[in-house]
Amino acid sequence: MGQLSRAMESPALTYGEITRIKDQGLYLISDRNKIIYVGKTGRSGQERMRELAADFRSHTLNRKLLRDHLRKRGLELSGSAATIKQKLIEAALVTEAEFRDHQATINAHIRDKFIFRFAAIADVAELGRLEYFAIALLDPIYND
Repeated sequence: MGQLSRAMESPALTYGEITRIKDQGLYLISDRNKIIYVGKTGRSGQERMRELAADFRSHTLNRKLLRDHLRKRGLELSGSAATIKQKLIEAALVTEAEFRDHQATINAHIRDKFIFRFAAIADVAELGRLEYFAIALLDPIYND
């Protein structure tokens, strides 16, 4: 519980600030003061956070936000992450350019609206246990 408290009480970071963290650890993502996602990075936090706002295939949260965004526009997604875009384009539901615009909207929202908290955790096993514990306790809406 101490490690999770440390993460929750860590300084609020912007997207730009969290992408400069080089440690492995636990990250919490909040939207309007509510934790919506808990994740870990067992490698450079810098790399993982950049993936978050890059492409829907790079990070689970990005994919789920994109699905919600498209669902609100009447576009239902099914299938694997690798095929979602192609299926929408093949069904003539969106063009390549429209899909890129939707993805850009999600990426901008992640970069501009979310608050991040981070706790460096050196031990990989401890980090894994902490992530599971945090998800079970906090029940963020975008974690399965």
